[in-house]
Amino acid sequence: MSLRNQPYFPLYVQDYLTDEKLNECSAQSQGVYIKLMCLMHKSDEYGKILLKQKDKQNGKQINNFAYKLVKHLPFAEKIIIDSLTELIEEKVLYIDNDFLCQKRMIKDNALSIIRSEAGKKGGNKTQSKSNFAKAKSEANSENENEGEIENISKDEIQIKFKHLSLSKTDYQKLCDKYSIKLVDDIILKIQNYKKNTKYTSLYLTALSWLRKEQKPELTKFESLLADDFINQYYSMKEIEYYWTDKDSNSLKEVISKIEFTIKSKDFILNDKNIRASFQKIISSINDNWIKENLSLTIINSKYNEIISKIKNGKGSLRERTIEKMEKSFAENQ
Repeated sequence: MSLRNQPYFPLYVQDYLTDEKLNECSAQSQGVYIKLMCLMHKSDEYGKILLKQKDKQNGKQINNFAYKLVKHLPFAEKIIIDSLTELIEEKVLYIDNDFLCQKRMIKDNALSIIRSEAGKKGGNKTQSKSNFAKAKSEANSENENEGEIENISKDEIQIKFKHLSLSKTDYQKLCDKYSIKLVDDIILKIQNYKKNTKYTSLYLTALSWLRKEQKPELTKFESLLADDFINQYYSMKEIEYYWTDKDSNSLKEVISKIEFTIKSKDFILNDKNIRASFQKIISSINDNWIKENLSLTIINSKYNEIISKIKNGKGSLRERTIEKMEKSFAENQ
């Protein structure tokens, strides 16, 4: 079944909540975005909305899309225009000629088509071999028949495009080492790679590409801060934190922001001060939404907001936050 015919569409909750581009958008724009994805799910071209000639009322594409969408969404035209403008500026959506597009949905659909075609070919191959096995069974013992059927199952194709194919067994091997999402993304990249004709094994090529996609190595000091965050997360939620590639990159960026803060206050820049301020930040978060969706990606994208909202006695929030960090620095001088 194609994605557009399913009663639901894939929404990767963690990715949605931690999408830095989307988090830069207003609540209004995010509400419009959810409705747009529902329309894109039912579109003839999955993940896209086509602007027809009759919808072109003026020279501005965004206004034309708003004119079209106001008939399908429970929002005023101005709200749609403002939201589309923001979503496109933040690169959550993009316009390609006469199409309003959502990149992730288009990619998911491409993978769905690949799997569907591979499934058909694999099914035909399996059926053909099964018929052969059935005919052969007249001359073979029951045990030999079982061995033949078992071999057919093991050789069944999971994904196939051009001259490359991947068996279900090899696909499962990749998924045992890496996330299904990452494996699927890499296979799609290989399919779209113009020079993929030079490859002879989809399994070995995917394995090589996946190794290059492994999360960045953390330094010993960065690992200490990662442990601080994981321990704080466990103390707040009483569940283990699942570390991802995004967390490694976000941690490095948070450290850079803390270093900038330390330098701007003319304090000594050293590991002790960086770690002390990091611990203060993660232990002083009081925003309910951030606490509920806590991750290093969220802390990175909401860094300034977190700093400004930390409460500690009298005075402005920012002043008290700086005072709190200054006290930590002084203790570590």
